[in-house]
Amino acid sequence: MIRGMTWSEQPMSTLKVVELPAQQSVVRAKVGKVVRAIQAAVDALPFNSGTWRVEGTMGLYVRCRARTKSYMVQRKVGGKVVQRVLGPLTLAAARRQAQKVWHSLKPAAPEGKLTLAVAWERYLDEKPLADKTRRLYADNLERYLSAWKGRTLESLGADRAGFRARILHIARHHGVAVASQTLRCFRAIYNYHRKVMPELP
Repeated sequence: MIRGMTWSEQPMSTLKVVELPAQQSVVRAKVGKVVRAIQAAVDALPFNSGTWRVEGTMGLYVRCRARTKSYMVQRKVGGKVVQRVLGPLTLAAARRQAQKVWHSLKPAAPEGKLTLAVAWERYLDEKPLADKTRRLYADNLERYLSAWKGRTLESLGADRAGFRARILHIARHHGVAVASQTLRCFRAIYNYHRKVMPELP
């Protein structure tokens, strides 16, 4: 772990806000189109505008076709992209179903041990976090630690040199503030599970 690194709550600077009709805004990220998790924003999406990721809910997307809008859940499992169609629902109902479907698709941990991806999800499910904090944690995992989602907490805790190198890499390429946020998020998840898993390094 890196000591002496200052924390920052600055928002991500890679998102661009685009105004839609009825003064509803959506966020367009480099990886695709993102819509805010409010019903009015989804309602304002134009028909035939394609697939949009719903902000703040892991794996939830809304498809805008010629005359309909429907939700689906998408997740990579074992290196393959798996999709489950939820259908035309309200946003609230889609978010509830998406959480259940997302967890049902989770990859198995090697030798029954807890992977970073599963540990991250459990933390978000069990901790009463604000929506902004949940989005920050999810973004950090997907953007900067996605390559380690299949690794166990045990292996990450033992690989201190590798983890230090990863944080330094994030700092060099994305800035110290982002590296600090990522480190703080990881430590929160790791220490949360360490309370019930004292065998962790």
